[in-house]
This record gives sequence, structure tokens and C-alpha cells, in this order.
Amino acid sequence: MVRSWVTSRAVVLVIAAVVLAACSGPNAGGNGDDGGVTPTPTSAPATATTASTEAATATTPTAPPKPTPTAISAAGGTATPGTVAGGREDYCAELAGGSTDNDVRVPAGETCTLDNARVGPNVILARDATLHARGSSIGGNVLSEGAAAVNLLDGTTVGGNIHVERSGGVQVIDARVDGNIHLEHNTGMIVINNSVVDGSIEIEENTGGVEISGNTVGGKLECEENTPPPTGGGNTVNGEREGQCSGL
Repeated sequence: MVRSWVTSRAVVLVIAAVVLAACSGPNAGGNGDDGGVTPTPTSAPATATTASTEAATATTPTAPPKPTPTAISAAGGTATPGTVAGGREDYCAELAGGSTDNDVRVPAGETCTLDNARVGPNVILARDATLHARGSSIGGNVLSEGAAAVNLLDGTTVGGNIHVERSGGVQVIDARVDGNIHLEHNTGMIVINNSVVDGSIEIEENTGGVEISGNTVGGKLECEENTPPPTGGGNTVNGEREGQCSGL
């Protein structure tokens, strides 16, 4: 009887040891489906920078400086301008005593002074531009609509025509024109004196006054609807004298 009690006691101790071992294993106390311990999430580092902070503290890029425009001269290269009245730059300064085989296109509001210069083709003036030519040669035409003034003086020669309309004053004095002179709807004083014009002179609907004196004209001399009427005289005209210029 004593032996049976000892045996039973030993069995109970063995079972208790097994249960205890099972309870103290690596998965003891878990609440998950697999009996494991749920890991505690790690907090984000306190030094992390948010997207909004990065945007606020980002360095603003510096815009590159705008290039300074380079003026193109009448001769087709970089201009080295002189000055005209009022301290303004002269668009044609580098052509003084020189020459160009390009058209000279005088921009709006600019002044072009040609002193003893040679222009192969044409001189074209934009609105409010001014041309002063002295002792110069222009191989083609002088063309203008809306210019401030056109002055061809002191031995200047024009190989083509002079056509100026809706502009200011026009002077052709001591000059030579191989083609025609056509002036219309101008508001400034028009003076054509002591010049040789191989073609015709047509002066129409100008309002600043007209003087035509001492010229030799190969074609006709015609003046119409100018206010006041043209004045002058002493012209040699191979063609007909018409309209307001019939007595000049």
C-alpha cells in the first residue's frame, strides 16, 4: 500500500513539471490568434522632417540675369553709336565716311546721320524716324511712311526714287536724284532747291508749305491740292509743268 502511494505521488509530480514547463515557454501570456506576443510598434524618429517643413524651408532658386539687348547697326554689325541733339544715340554713327552693301532700316524714333557715307541699296525709315544725309551716296531708294523728317543735302545722290508720305518735313537741297520724287500727305515744310532730278517731281496734298526753286527736272513737275500752294521759281523742266506748279 505504501508503494502504491509513492508511485501515485511520483506521477503527480511528473505531470505538474510538464504543465509548468509548458506555461513558462516563449509564447506564454500571448493574446493573439497564434498565442504570440504582439510587438509594440516603434515610434517615428523625433528628428524626421515633414514634407510641409521641407517645402517651407527650401531655398528659392535665383533667376538668371536677363541678357542686355545688343543693337544692330545700319551696317549690319554691332552698333557703336554717336550722339544727336538731346544726347540721343545716332543709329548710323559708324557709317560716317564709310559704306554698307545692306539696306539701312532706321527703326521707329531713331535718327540716322549719313556724312560722306555710301549706302548700296535703300534707306527705309520707320515711323517717327529721321534721316540727315550730307555728301552721301544712296544707291537705291529713300522710302518713308510716317517719318519725322527726311533731309538730303550738300551733294547727296540718290540712285533710285524718293517716296515720302504722311511724314514731317522733307528737304532736297543741292542734291541729285536719278529717279523720281513723290511727296504726299506730309505735314512739315517741303523744300526742293538747287537739285538735279532726272525723273519727275510730284507734290500732292501736303499741308506744311512747299518751296521749289532752281532745280533741273528731266521729267514733269506736278503739284496738286497742296495747302498753302507751292512757291518758288527758276526751275528748268524738260517735261510739263502741271497744276499748282505750272508757274514755277
